[in-house]
Amino acid sequence: MNTLHRYIILNFLGTLVIVLFALSSVFYIIDFFNHIDLVVKYHAGISELISYFASEYPLFIYWIFPVAMSLSLIISLGFLSRRNEILIMRVSGMKMINIVKPIILFSLLPVVFLLFVGETFLPTCAAKMDYIENAEIKKKREMRWAKCNNIVIRAGFVDFRNNKGLNVEVYAIDKNEIKKMLKAKECTFGKNLKLLDGRQLKIENNRTYYANFHTKTINIAFDKNLFLGSSIPVNAFTLKELIQYIKKYPSKASFYRSILYHKITFPISALIVIIISIPFVLRMTERKGEFIKYTTIGILFSFAYIGSCILFLSFGKLQLLPPLLSSISPHLIFLLIATYNLVKLGE
Repeated sequence: MNTLHRYIILNFLGTLVIVLFALSSVFYIIDFFNHIDLVVKYHAGISELISYFASEYPLFIYWIFPVAMSLSLIISLGFLSRRNEILIMRVSGMKMINIVKPIILFSLLPVVFLLFVGETFLPTCAAKMDYIENAEIKKKREMRWAKCNNIVIRAGFVDFRNNKGLNVEVYAIDKNEIKKMLKAKECTFGKNLKLLDGRQLKIENNRTYYANFHTKTINIAFDKNLFLGSSIPVNAFTLKELIQYIKKYPSKASFYRSILYHKITFPISALIVIIISIPFVLRMTERKGEFIKYTTIGILFSFAYIGSCILFLSFGKLQLLPPLLSSISPHLIFLLIATYNLVKLGE
């Protein structure tokens, strides 16, 4: 990489940091007002809000990073153009494609970065957000049901990431009769079903009463994934878990395949938005208002692209489109649009 390429990359990176900070600040303000009911209705504490929004930050970065890439390319090269630096490069014999080439090559790194974030930080943070909002703040009671052998469990909340259930009721059923009933504030799933801080229904001498217990273990390997019929955060899945769910739950294979293909293909958007933005940079001149004009168009295209990724994911989950087609369609559509603009520009 020569000195000129390093200069272009450094300008781009500096702009990217500023744009990421600006976009995340705007999204945080909007999201805070979207969740104002957490404060007004549910009286969430400062520590709970800080924990919730801190957990949300990786999700913001994941979704807005492609938009930030596009905007940073247009702004950084736009300012170079306004200072006549692009003109000097082209007069010296440097082609425009060579000016943007280092940024195109650099955009391969964010593809890997988004894959890494989507597989590591996102599942943990999404599950934590779900737990803080629904279990700690709203104290939500969705009553999720699951059955294993003769044991039926009803849980008010299921923390899939930490193998934990809250406000649990356990029923032992034999010949369509309830033989045992236990209630507990919390339980953990694993090789055994462990109940914490609860009480057990007992019947003696035709008298019914509850006996309190601190810890009780039921010797049954209870799989938390039996609760998957309930709504859980899409981002809470890892690729490994999705592959396991596709094998274990064939009836919902299309749903999990759509999420799996989306998680694999979405990071490519960091590269495609750069290709989409190049025509707007090439059209930019020193005329008054063109910088704002093409920056605005670039932002709209980028948001339309990310929005279409989310829309087509919904089509796949609802089985309106095959899972693979729902994942690759938005990338192919906008890549064709970008290619067409580049060809028209070269004519």
